[in-house]
Amino acid sequence: MMSKAHEVFVAAGLLPQEMPVNYTFDRVREVLAGLGARGEDELRAAAESATRLGVRGPLAAAVFVLHHLSGGHEVEVDRLAVNEGTGERFGVLVYPEGEVTVGAANLPEGTGAGARLRYDPAAGSYTAAQNTATERRDALPGRS
Repeated sequence: MMSKAHEVFVAAGLLPQEMPVNYTFDRVREVLAGLGARGEDELRAAAESATRLGVRGPLAAAVFVLHHLSGGHEVEVDRLAVNEGTGERFGVLVYPEGEVTVGAANLPEGTGAGARLRYDPAAGSYTAAQNTATERRDALPGRS
């Protein structure tokens, strides 16, 4: 029997109906189990944001939704890459539970590796964080 979260993710095209037994989908199941108390409307809004941002992959979608439902947060861009088959650009964002791949067109203009982004769940979008890693490092005593 599928959980409510699994049903919503399947309907949004983020997960297959039948999840194989392997490391990735075991992690997806763990995340889904933690979403059990969430309302269907909340889950649907989070899944729609993941779809709109072009989040790729089942574990990435589950991690993104988990953080979307947790509220506004900051995340670091690990790298920008290009899909050789389609030419589509994407950014790889680092979350504690794993990497989340997002369409580069959905990231702030000028975003590069090492950038810190702020996610606003109400807007369903990322913006440049006000205090970047370089600014924090330069704010240390003895740095100018």
